Amino acid sequence: MEWGLVPHWVKDEHTASEMRNLTLNARSETLFEKPSFRSILTHRCLILVNGFYEWQTHATQKAKTPYYIHLKSQELFAMGGLYDEWVNTTTGEITKGFSIITVEANPLMAIIHNTKRRMPLILPANTEKDWLQKGMNEGEIKNLITQYPEDDMVAEELQGQKNNHPEQTGRLF
Repeated sequence: MEWGLVPHWVKDEHTASEMRNLTLNARSETLFEKPSFRSILTHRCLILVNGFYEWQTHATQKAKTPYYIHLKSQELFAMGGLYDEWVNTTTGEITKGFSIITVEANPLMAIIHNTKRRMPLILPANTEKDWLQKGMNEGEIKNLITQYPEDDMVAEELQGQKNNHPEQTGRLF
């Protein structure tokens, strides 16, 4: 799968390319409102990671500091996502793409992701199977969308990695 969801209803390659860039993330608050994310009812997925990177913006907004965020346990964990498949009407090629769902940042992440104050939806291990259950309604899905506790997370500043060119930085969410 590719990061960046292209909804199945997209008609052409140009629109697909634009959509992919706009759907890297899906805000939990608007999941059920945006046409791009309607697949949430039937196409949920887990994105397994051992951590992710986030950049903290400094007051001048000319420099950013990268952080590596992971669980204290150092174990793999799952981010909640959704996916869709798009068929290129010109070539017939099937593209499978996904979006990472984001939620409001917990206190730790609000300090690091200090401009938009967002973080990925991190699913507690005991809810991962529930996230993948078929036939769930909107309310049941919303009940699984929670803010992961900061006490179980670690943010490590990456020393010597300050970037004075924000336009060249990459962000996971």
